[in-house]
This record gives sequence, structure tokens and C-alpha cells, in this order.
Amino acid sequence: MENTNKVSKEGLFHKKKLIRSAVPFLALYFMFFIYLPSDSFINNSIDFHFAYQYFIGYGVLFFLGFTVVSILVAMLLPGRVHRIFMALVTGLDICVYIQYVFLNQNLILLDGETVAWEKHKTFATVTLIVWIAILFLFPVLQIKFAKGYEKIRVKLPFFLFAMQFVSLIIMIILAGSEIFKVKADFMSGQEQFVVSSRKNVIVFMLDAVDNIYFEKILAENPEEFQGYEDFTLYNNTCSVFDSTPTSTTQMFTGMDFHVELPGTEWYEQAWSSDKANEFFDRFHRAGYTINGYSIETDSQSHYIGKFDNCQEYTSMDDMNVDALAMSYEFNKLALYRALPFLFKKYVAMENVNFNAHFSLKNKVCYDNQDFAKQMKLSLSESDNNYLIVQHLNGTHFPCSDQIGETKYLLEMIRGYMEQMKELGVYDEACIIITSDHGEHNDSHPEFGATPIMMIKRGNSSSEEMTISSAPVYHKDFQATLLECAGLYDKAADESVFGRSMFDIAEDELRERTWYDRGKDSDFEKVQSLSSTSWAWSGCNVYFSYTYTGDARDLRKMVAERNITKIYQMTDNKG
Repeated sequence: MENTNKVSKEGLFHKKKLIRSAVPFLALYFMFFIYLPSDSFINNSIDFHFAYQYFIGYGVLFFLGFTVVSILVAMLLPGRVHRIFMALVTGLDICVYIQYVFLNQNLILLDGETVAWEKHKTFATVTLIVWIAILFLFPVLQIKFAKGYEKIRVKLPFFLFAMQFVSLIIMIILAGSEIFKVKADFMSGQEQFVVSSRKNVIVFMLDAVDNIYFEKILAENPEEFQGYEDFTLYNNTCSVFDSTPTSTTQMFTGMDFHVELPGTEWYEQAWSSDKANEFFDRFHRAGYTINGYSIETDSQSHYIGKFDNCQEYTSMDDMNVDALAMSYEFNKLALYRALPFLFKKYVAMENVNFNAHFSLKNKVCYDNQDFAKQMKLSLSESDNNYLIVQHLNGTHFPCSDQIGETKYLLEMIRGYMEQMKELGVYDEACIIITSDHGEHNDSHPEFGATPIMMIKRGNSSSEEMTISSAPVYHKDFQATLLECAGLYDKAADESVFGRSMFDIAEDELRERTWYDRGKDSDFEKVQSLSSTSWAWSGCNVYFSYTYTGDARDLRKMVAERNITKIYQMTDNKG
């Protein structure tokens, strides 16, 4: 009888030990692998282009796996050591909860901005003291009040677990079915190497390629321009902005510089304007398919109804998602939220990149070498004319040899045109080779970015390339494209779209203005540009340079800091 009672008590003891081991680990791992990733996703779902169920499954597996292994390890610990250890885990549960609910003041999560940690040293020290106090308190209470404290110690993490479980269910219900849907507008690359069997207007926009590179190649290696005899090279160009999203938006919408508008509102007004709508509608009415590739703005939803290859994707069948890697990214984000403030800086949030594990199956080639490797042109099965915009990396970072890369690009486009000739569509085509801006002047402060501009008009040929010093401007871009397509009525359209580059005389004195991002201590800082993680960190103003002359005049003004006007930034337009 005595042996039976002993076994019975021992069995009861092990059952209690299992419960006392399980509950703190359930709370801890549920927070880390399920609740915090879910909270980050659901409350920022508009920023993600994949559905909730495609990554949370791995979170559940991690939760179950870590919980089971931790319980088994804890069960091996002897009684007193086990109780003290589980008290420590319970303290950790409380610390993590208090940290992410109450102590993550002004913590930046998903907007790419880097925290100025040195400004938070006092607060970081206070939060660390809170952690140490709690982690010390729970084992001490366990030792001093073992019997009375044990039930409380189990109930606390159970309460946390239950509260977060219910909270998660409520979050999911309130978010509705949208979090389980794919919601993304993307430019499909399915037709990136398809050209029309009829009329083609093709734009190669080579990021950051500057006229200064062309000048050097013309002087030292003019043979690199063989095959470009049908082109006019404009060596006196001016962009409006030194930024890809703003510059491309200005080029295709004709949007003026409105510094007072916040970035999102500026883009919205640009792409929804009557001028932009008429520009794209005119091409569509004339039977053009408009395909654009890697064109940057604040949201690709602006392209719906304008670029025909911009599609709304609602199925994961169209996408490649590495769900396991995506789950790791959310785990890093959860760790960032859970750690004491003092240690958060050691979690490299700038390396959290959800887009690295997500892509379209019909992806667009943006990298120069990738484009060249995939380049095999074919004719469209439709009878439509085509306006094609190929935005490529050009000489942008991480390119380290701008001259060498410019030569590579000239060779690549020459190969593209050879394939057009083989397909019999080169002669009628209008081809524009340009850049969204010239070289950024963050590494060369004396530069005023002057984008390249070369144009071959349809049904025109020449024995040698023409060089023009006409003062052309990105504000001329819409009119130039329309004229290339035969859709420009000078009498009616000049007041709307401006003049085409073909109407700018070589000896014309023309006032042009270039806007550059910069820093000025006399103006307020811009919160969205206070990061230290990228080249334009700390910018808070636009410098305008208004000049009447050529590219050398602009470079001189920039080098001498002869600024025409300084504008306070409202926010980062990109």
C-alpha cells in the first residue's frame, strides 16, 4: 500500500512538473514566433505583397518545435533547479511583454529609418534596469515563497498566453479576409523582349548615366558609337530632379515642382492629372500598347490604366515566395521588438528585407547583365503599335566603373537594335536613349547631373551620328515622345505638353532649373530623411540652380555653390 501511494504521488508530481514547464514556454514562444510576427504583418499589411498564411505556417512550426524541445530539456532538471529556472523563464515572459507593449517608445519598425541610438542612452539604461529587476525578482520569490508562489508563477504566463491568443483572434477578425489575399500591383516582365511588328517607340532609360561619360568616350574611344549613326546625340541636357522616382514621374506626367506638397500627394496629383491622363490616353487611342519596366514611383498602383503590363496580382500562383526565409525575416523583426532597448541596435534591421524573398514569376530585368543575358527579341502577336520603356540599372550603385559600364550599355543596346533589324522593325522605330538623371553629386559635389539623350527618329538614316548642342530639358520629354509617335500637334499641344526636343534650336538661350537635394542647418530637419543608412541621409532642403547656358554653366554653378533658391523639404519625395 505504501509503494502504491508513493508511485501515485510521483506521477502527480511529474504531471505538475510538465504543466509548470509547459506554460512559461508556451507564452514565450507564442509571443515570439506567432503573436509579434502576426501583429507586425496585420497592422502593416498594406506594405506587404503576400498573404498572411504564406509565412505564418512556419511560425507555428517554430512555436511547436521550440516549445516541445524546451519542455523536454526542462523536465530533465532536478526539482529545485527546475523551479528556479522556470521562474527565470516566467520573468523573461513578463520582460518581453512589458518591453514591446510599454518600453518601445518611438521605435521605428518598417519605414527604413535608422534609430539614433545615442539619443536614447538614458531611456535604454532605465529599460535594462527594469529587465534586470524582473529577472532577479522571480527566482528570488521562488526561493523564498516556494509553495505559495508556485501557483502564481504558473498563472502569470498562462494569463499572458491566453490574453495574446484572444488578442490575435480579434486582430484577425477585425482585419478581415484582406490579410489572406494577395494585393499587389506589379509590372509584368512577360513581354519585356517583345516588340511590335508595326511601329515601335522605344525608350532606354539608363539610370545615372551622365553626359560627362559620353564626352569622355567620344574623346578617347569614338568607335564605341559605331552603330549609332542614325542618332542625334544631345550634349546640352538638363533633368529637373536628381532622383529616380521624382525624375521619371516628372518625365512621364509633366508634373511641376511643388515643394509644399508631401511626397505621396505629389505623386498622386502627378499620375492622376489631366496632363498625364491625356498623354497616356492619346497613345492608347492611337492603338499603342504601353509597356514599362522597373519604373519607380511611390506606388505602382498609379500605373494601372497607363502602362498595360502593370497588373493587379491576386494569386500566389503568379509569385515566388520563400516562405521559410520570409518567416525568418519576421522572427528578426520580433527579436528587434522584444529585446531591451540597449541591445536592439545589434539586430541589424536594415538587413531585414522581405522583398529579397518575394518576386514575380514573370519578373522584370533591371540589372544590365541580366537584361543582356535574357535579351532575345520576338514580335508581338497583336497588331498594336508599342511604346516600350526599359529602365535599367545603368551606372548606378553598385557600379564602380562608370565609363566601362557605359561602354557595356552601348554594346548591349547595339545588340538590341541588331535584333530589331533582323525582325525588320528597326527602320520605322523611334529609339530614345536617355537617363532619369545624370550622376548623383553626393560623391562628386561639383557635378550638376546632366542626363544622356540620344534619339533616332523613325524612317531616318544617316552616315554618321549627329551631335547637337540644343538646350534640351526633361520638361520636353512628353512632347518629344508624342512627336516620335506622330501624335503631336504643335499648334494645339505646345501649350499643354511644351515643345519637343526637335523644335529646340542649337543657338537658343533657354532658362532651365535643376533641383538637387541637400542639407542646410538653417532649416528644420526632415524626419523621414534622418537615417544614417543611405546616401541622402539628413537632407532637408532642395537647392535650385537656374541657368541660361550649357551643361558647363550648370556644373560651374554647382561647384561654386551658386544656389538660386533654397526650399524647405516637406518630406522625402524619393
